[in-house]
Amino acid sequence: MTIVYRVMKVEVDRIEVMLEYPSSKGAIPNSLQVFDGTGGLKQVGEFARYDPPQHYVPGGLLQIGARWTAAYLVTYGGGANPPPRTISMDGKIVAREALTLPAGKFHAFRMETGGKSFDSKGEQPVPKTTVWMAPELPVPVRTDTVIEMPGIPAIKSVMELVKVTRGT
Repeated sequence: MTIVYRVMKVEVDRIEVMLEYPSSKGAIPNSLQVFDGTGGLKQVGEFARYDPPQHYVPGGLLQIGARWTAAYLVTYGGGANPPPRTISMDGKIVAREALTLPAGKFHAFRMETGGKSFDSKGEQPVPKTTVWMAPELPVPVRTDTVIEMPGIPAIKSVMELVKVTRGT
């Protein structure tokens, strides 16, 4: 399935991105993503809020060998309202690679992340994610995610940048 990320608004401290199906179906319900001015994810619809905002990598660390740990609180809304969850993620930049994607050729840094998630029900793993970031773009050019849960086959997801259009 293809999903389009459409930038709806850019302000100094707020960027709004809507997820849409590339057909006549239009916007995906409750899918507005709100980022802060540095690219940190603050909110996904009415479903989840991140405090502090979630970043793929802290600023200024695009160099092979860089490592970081990030922690944030996720609170949920929009229905079932599961308990708040604390996420602790570890990341490292492991390589710089040339990628050819539908959106073009990029020389991107490959990052690997993973970690743990904690709530009132206990500890759970965070999906293992490999992210490729090109220094010239504020979003990943490719993301591979593997979600592993006991008793079910692993769920694998790949997102690739298919088009870049710059405004004037």
